[in-house]
Amino acid sequence: MFRIPTPDKKFVVDNASMSRGNIHATFNVMFDADRGRIKLNPLVKLWKSTADSADFVKPTAIVVASKNGGGGGDAYIMTTKSSGFGGIWSTTDWGKLTGANAPATCRDGFSDACLCWGYLHVSDTDGLHYVLPDASAGDWAIKDADADWKGHFILLPFIETGRLYMISTYKIISCDSSYTRATSGSYTQIGLTTTITAARASSKRIWYATQSPNGYGDCKIYEWDGVSPNPLNIHTIPVSKIQNIFIIDDVPVAIDQRGRFWFYDGCGFSLKDGVNIPAREDDFALQTVSIHRNGSFVDKGKAYILVGSGADTKNTTERALAGIWCYDPSIGLYHHSSPDNTSQIPLTLVYALARGLYDGTMIAGYGGGQVNTTSVDKISVTEQTGIAGTSRVGFIITQFLESKNLQDMFSSIGVRFRKMFDPEAKIEVKYRLWKSIECNTTITWTGARTFTATVSSLNGTSVYCTPVKIGDEVMIQNGANTGISSLR
Repeated sequence: MFRIPTPDKKFVVDNASMSRGNIHATFNVMFDADRGRIKLNPLVKLWKSTADSADFVKPTAIVVASKNGGGGGDAYIMTTKSSGFGGIWSTTDWGKLTGANAPATCRDGFSDACLCWGYLHVSDTDGLHYVLPDASAGDWAIKDADADWKGHFILLPFIETGRLYMISTYKIISCDSSYTRATSGSYTQIGLTTTITAARASSKRIWYATQSPNGYGDCKIYEWDGVSPNPLNIHTIPVSKIQNIFIIDDVPVAIDQRGRFWFYDGCGFSLKDGVNIPAREDDFALQTVSIHRNGSFVDKGKAYILVGSGADTKNTTERALAGIWCYDPSIGLYHHSSPDNTSQIPLTLVYALARGLYDGTMIAGYGGGQVNTTSVDKISVTEQTGIAGTSRVGFIITQFLESKNLQDMFSSIGVRFRKMFDPEAKIEVKYRLWKSIECNTTITWTGARTFTATVSSLNGTSVYCTPVKIGDEVMIQNGANTGISSLR
């Protein structure tokens, strides 16, 4: 008899195997609301998009802060544009923050936002802007005396030194709470020759990664105390790029361009078996997933990561779905939730992720979704809400149940579940005897639950693909009816 969870109520996700652990794949589920049971996650719904304002494009930084003088909180969303006017938006009324010295030239690769010394800080091509959260429009201040105040794409507060570190492509400078800068010597890292891609601070160290030269070869992660003019250690990682760094239990974890997690072990960085965002077995691309440098956060001992995986001509699999993934050290890495129930967010359209205004909520910036699958016109910021709402869908797939003999006969499947809140809710239990190659196709809806599809493809070609036919298992990944995992 196979039992899930185990008799001691444990779930184990192992993304390096089809038979180890007891969970093979997940979509939109939580394991921690009631240990030993599985629940669907609340719907992640649209808050705002480019359809509301042409300036609301690429939400690349999210800052949650208490309002000035107390009285609740607010989230501030920084949007960046290659041209035009990026800026800062408040979720209180979804207005763009304006006024003298307010940030108005936030650009790709030149801007970031953070909370430091109680002030909201924003860098753009004009300078370093700062204001008390919930202050009035005329209260913005700016530091813009020279180029060293401008164009920093990472702002990193470091409690150990009490300083704000401003990171640009090849250097790190810093300032104290009186905005006295250090641009060379102590409190800086000057003279780097490769591009900085990610940075994060633990309690005693700043960790920052640089890309390998020309995008090939090894990259490096620098360990720095925030004071010395030289790093304390340089760790070589045999990948070309680190996309994101997060800190869990004061341990840095780096994620590379193929979704593998590199854990610091006290001497260097090494992979942890089974902790990776899966890719297709036949996908040998240099990059299989995309994670923004601001696309992760840690809450209550678990890390959450916003992942872009696949495109219209690049297949995902049932294990390599886009959305928000959770790393729980006691369970593993699994798909936690997805904005708009979308499971295919293109690699170029994932942005920032942050803890929401309330416990258990999140705010995510992404592109695509239910209406427009790829256009920046559908870039949205979402927050996770309560159990009420429209279609909440999700699934688990067990590990492959291997026969103990040449052939086994399974006679029954038992499921224990709590009474449903919604009379239309249901649980479907299915089985399969083999695993086919996943192929994708563009469909045309002809009714509420019917569609036509003429060509299926694997990486943009119909080679090796069996044409879509009635009876196939189907998952709608983006566009209308996203999240539906089967049609009959």
